[in-house]
Amino acid sequence: MQGFKVVADNTTLVYLTKLDIWFPVLDLLRIPFSQIHIPQEVKREYRNGADKDPHRQELLQRIEGNDRFWRDCHEFDPYIRALLDSEDGIDPGESEVFAQFMSIGARYIISDDRRFTIAINKRYPYITILTTLHVLCMLEQTGFIAEWPDCMRNYARIRKTTAKDLRKVYVESAKLTGVKKGKKEISEKCSLKKLGVS
Repeated sequence: MQGFKVVADNTTLVYLTKLDIWFPVLDLLRIPFSQIHIPQEVKREYRNGADKDPHRQELLQRIEGNDRFWRDCHEFDPYIRALLDSEDGIDPGESEVFAQFMSIGARYIISDDRRFTIAINKRYPYITILTTLHVLCMLEQTGFIAEWPDCMRNYARIRKTTAKDLRKVYVESAKLTGVKKGKKEISEKCSLKKLGVS
């Protein structure tokens, strides 16, 4: 699977940081992506919660260091940001995410904010916005998450999902990774009962 540049939103960074406590998802992100760009407003939002969640410090150090993967990015289209700042459902960090996405030629946005995703898809239906769940499915499908039930149980501690939503995201992710999955395997991977997710 070829890696692509992506721009990440704060909510996704928070979820990934929490998941990283249980397994090294932050390091595994180097498999599907070539770079993850973090806008300044997103970094500020993420840093604001660091007092309550000390695990954020490690990622902040990567972002602010000379890490070629985690990019502390200042580049964005100010016109697009100003246009989106007034859009309902889009906060300043999200408008900077989208403005940066448009400026750097990223392939995807990663965001778990549903209002933001709806607002962007309404205006720009051709843009793909991935969620944390997409990322986990992509890693599982390419063989980098061996304990899928454990992964999903940990994910459920952070964000609830339904079997229907999991199946939808799992199928979308398989298309992105190019991994062929049969209906039976998809059903097993997406059954919350079999995964032990309540």
